[in-house]
Amino acid sequence: MPSQAHNLARAAIFNKAGEFKDNFEVYDIALGDLPADRILVENMLSSVNPSDMLRSIGIYPVPVSNIDFDVVATTSPEKSNKVNGNIVGLEGVSRVVKIGSNVKGAINGDIAVGDWVIPFDFHSYGSWSTHAVLDPMNTMVIKNTNGLTADDIVSARINGLTGYRMLKDIIELKPGDYIIQNGANSGAGQYIIQFAHLSGYKTINVIRDRGNFEQISSMLRYLGADIIIKDTELESETTKKLISELSGPLKLGFNCIGGKSADNIANLLCHGGTMVTYGAMTFDPITSTAPQYIFNDLRLRGYWMNNYFNNNPSSEWVKSYDAIFDLMRSGKIKSQHNNYIDMFEVNDGRKSLLELEKFKAKLVKAVESKEKVALRFIK
Repeated sequence: MPSQAHNLARAAIFNKAGEFKDNFEVYDIALGDLPADRILVENMLSSVNPSDMLRSIGIYPVPVSNIDFDVVATTSPEKSNKVNGNIVGLEGVSRVVKIGSNVKGAINGDIAVGDWVIPFDFHSYGSWSTHAVLDPMNTMVIKNTNGLTADDIVSARINGLTGYRMLKDIIELKPGDYIIQNGANSGAGQYIIQFAHLSGYKTINVIRDRGNFEQISSMLRYLGADIIIKDTELESETTKKLISELSGPLKLGFNCIGGKSADNIANLLCHGGTMVTYGAMTFDPITSTAPQYIFNDLRLRGYWMNNYFNNNPSSEWVKSYDAIFDLMRSGKIKSQHNNYIDMFEVNDGRKSLLELEKFKAKLVKAVESKEKVALRFIK
């Protein structure tokens, strides 16, 4: 499929629950004539996140509406001219290719061909596709791209916004207050460190006791981390003494791992402290005891960005994005690094999309990667 064929899209589509690598196929789908109230975009970068895998196995509770796509070609052994499903991918950054005749603007202002946009609605047209037809009133346009790259923008929805909003939405914090988090070198963890540092909050950051501990520690300190602890030392007397001598209260904990790691963080919080679970890397249960709730007034709660989206108007979403992008433009925060997986190849100076089977193989590679990766459709 030529990369210029805007009436076609090459996309990863699934329509049932199951392990991701066994649960999707790649399709070339005909997009048809552009409706007057829609925009056509080409996807630049698309993130690969744990939520994509959870959605595939049926435990990520986002609304999924299967729709019919007209099939031109596919990797599926079931050859058919239609497939009912939805396109994978919950995060990405796109560029406008064509605008329907009745479109007046995007959710936050005027829109033009060539503008960069962030789709807000990925329910059927996910981001793992070369092109998509979008509702402009569910799309944010980024007019000022000065000081921004597509790499900056692509991880802002899931990790950037999560870190930014959790520091604002859970409890009131004051400069000098401490927070503690496990998974501190995760994408959200890196953003939490930076946003906290800018606000004057102190961070205690727990990372795995591995051979690259010093390398990871150095990176986190560069971002503004105050204290870094090995996960194997959370229960140590040294750590307990360190916590007891802090210059401010340890009010807030962030947990993205679960199990013993989460229990240990809850045990270190001050009286009336709050631990927030926003991820579950292990799915191990959190087993805080009754005395912690009764005598230490421990509070446990969860946080999920979709609840923020559901409970706030889109104008507030835009304000949060704009605040993050302004901090990126000014160099006050660094975006999460993505390793690119190119969905195209270059031969004799000419770029072309990977053939269907190679395209699918690259998606499986992306899912199995232990690094943070993004699918790159445009170089």
